[in-house]
Amino acid sequence: MLKMRKINIDELKNEVDIIYRRRLIFVIILFFILLLIGTNTYHYFEKWSYFDSLYFTITTLTTVGYGDLTPQTFYGRLFTMFYMIFGISIALYSLSFLA
Repeated sequence: MLKMRKINIDELKNEVDIIYRRRLIFVIILFFILLLIGTNTYHYFEKWSYFDSLYFTITTLTTVGYGDLTPQTFYGRLFTMFYMIFGISIALYSLSFLA
């Protein structure tokens, strides 16, 4: 026979809060790792300053794309293609979860 356990609503709320906090921390860490990868890669391939690299990374991930900075090297452009495909989806997921 199956035993039914009585569910305490406070315990359930606490478990949901713990799961939400873990997911929030995961999303924030994932977003910052994405920023670090993009910033360091553009700094290395394009020889931009860290500030310009971060600026381009953020404008790319948020799909704003002002066009004032563009990758000029082959490897910078190649990285940008894959970074847009995977990075934008991860960034939008992170931002939507935070919203």
